[in-house]
Amino acid sequence: MNVFLILAVLCLVNSSFCEEKILKIGTVNIEMLMKNSLAYKAADLEWSREFAKKQDEIEQKKKEYDSLQNKLKSLEVNDTRGRRKLEVELEQLKIDLKYLVNVNKKDLSKKEKKFFEELTRDIVKVINQYGSENNFDYIVNQSSPIVFYSNITLDVTAEMLLKYNNFWESKRSASDSKSAKSTPKPAKIKTKSEKSSNQTSK
Repeated sequence: MNVFLILAVLCLVNSSFCEEKILKIGTVNIEMLMKNSLAYKAADLEWSREFAKKQDEIEQKKKEYDSLQNKLKSLEVNDTRGRRKLEVELEQLKIDLKYLVNVNKKDLSKKEKKFFEELTRDIVKVINQYGSENNFDYIVNQSSPIVFYSNITLDVTAEMLLKYNNFWESKRSASDSKSAKSTPKPAKIKTKSEKSSNQTSK
């Protein structure tokens, strides 16, 4: 709902509302905040690496397909058995290629959806905390179509980006620490002298 429209109606209905209450409003560009966050940059780098690796696999399959096509063209017309064998292989390669492309798209789409859902939850959490700590009445999304005008001095995107990046780094450190604690330590291999010492003590 349009926050500014609500405020305008309140002022029209009850002018004392505007006189008695000096509202503190901030704006934030959520899209810019997301794209410049450390979390997005790290995820984007990871996605690019995964895409490049899978793209290499697809290109290899395409080369195999082109090679078989050239072999098929070079075969004699009356070599029915040889042509049939290559045609079957070509058809299988075509199926494999289509499968790889579809799987890659679905995997990337699934990862992006999960990432942006978590990123949105975390950013909203940081914005709420910032608004509460700095006594804001409202912080609205600058990139939303409901905001027709915003004073540049109200823009708190830079502060939000800094706050969120600090939040993300703390969250990642806690996750890494938790993973390290849950990893079992390798069993110590006893030397011959230690084994001999244990047997003697018995």
